[in-house]
Amino acid sequence: MSGVFNKAAQVLRDIAGFQPKWIVELGSGLYSCIDNFSICGSLKYAEIPDFEIPTTPGHTGVVYFSDQCGGVFLFCGRTPGYENVSFQQEARILFLASILHPTGLYLCSSCGATSHQYKAGTIIIARDVLNTQLSRLNLSRRFPKQFQRRPQIRINIVNDEIIKDLEMAGLRCGIDVQKGVLATVSGPSYETRAEVRALRKMGADAVTMSFGYLSATFAKFNIKPVIIGGITNIARDGSTGTRLTHERVVRTATEIVSPNLSGLLLDYFRHN
Repeated sequence: MSGVFNKAAQVLRDIAGFQPKWIVELGSGLYSCIDNFSICGSLKYAEIPDFEIPTTPGHTGVVYFSDQCGGVFLFCGRTPGYENVSFQQEARILFLASILHPTGLYLCSSCGATSHQYKAGTIIIARDVLNTQLSRLNLSRRFPKQFQRRPQIRINIVNDEIIKDLEMAGLRCGIDVQKGVLATVSGPSYETRAEVRALRKMGADAVTMSFGYLSATFAKFNIKPVIIGGITNIARDGSTGTRLTHERVVRTATEIVSPNLSGLLLDYFRHN
């Protein structure tokens, strides 16, 4: 099935002029990460064969090319399941990685923390994913048969060596980097206070609307991406009296999370 995106991969290589060592996919509001990279070209998703355009605000739908650190493709925006897209579109970054064979694939998302232990701008490296989406998912309707598997709640994501290297990069850059458990929910609505309490009791440190369906298919692609969450808010926190909106999340992601995330990734790429 990866053949669906063979043409897209070729177009990306031709426009960039190089094979990427690193592929980064950036979620809501994280597009300003590109400001710290040396950009040598870009391509709108609309110009990439078989790529649907994201409809969620904060996902710009542009891929940027940087010739730093062996070559980086930075995809600004994704098409999550709540946009009612096909499995192929939701998993296209995995299909591309299986064709382009980068050294590393980094899936980055804006997240809400489940407790006041974290602050806006903290970067969480997922050592596990707490997948709450599969129990509500009819796999036979949504996943092609070869990608179906028995649902798992917690799925080990990344090895300890990569986590330690990212933590060291955080120390060098003065960025608060933590390892933790990232819960995935279906979205697009934010969680209730009761849901946040339940997720906290289940061991979740932060919550996102991305990756849930995909985390059940990583093994089929023979890919172990690094999943990174940037804290934009305390999930469903009523203590400040400020109503949580997507606009607020995107603004925090752009102004506070993105500089930390891009600094962390650049330092990590340079040392690896």
